Amino acid sequence: MLLQSLFPEQQTLWLGGNWLGQIPKRLLRQTKYYFGHFTAEALDFVDDPKVIATLLRDPVDRFLSTYFYFRSQPQDNPNVGPTVRTTRMLTIRDMLEPENLHLLKAMANVSAGP
Repeated sequence: MLLQSLFPEQQTLWLGGNWLGQIPKRLLRQTKYYFGHFTAEALDFVDDPKVIATLLRDPVDRFLSTYFYFRSQPQDNPNVGPTVRTTRMLTIRDMLEPENLHLLKAMANVSAGP
C-alpha cells in the first residue's frame, strides 16, 4: 500500500493472474504501478523500463491464510476446485499428514501461478 500511494489511482492496476495480454494497450500505457498475484511472465506485456519488487510472506502465515480463506468459501460456490472442497473438510493437523501433501502443493500454486 505504501508504494501504491505514490501513484494516482488511474495509474495503478491490480492483477490476479496472467491475463495482462487481454488488457487494452491504452490501459497498459497509462498504468505505472501493477500489484497483486501474478507470475513474472505476466510482465512481458509491460513496456520497459520497469522495476520489479517481490514480497515474500512467511510460509507458515501464508499456509494459514490460504487454509482459512479456503475454509471461508461458501459450500455452494461453483467456482471452487477440488483443493478448496477437500480443504474445507480437513483440520490443519489433517492437512499436514503425508497423504495430503498434494493439497499443500496445490495451495502453494494458488498464489504463485504455474
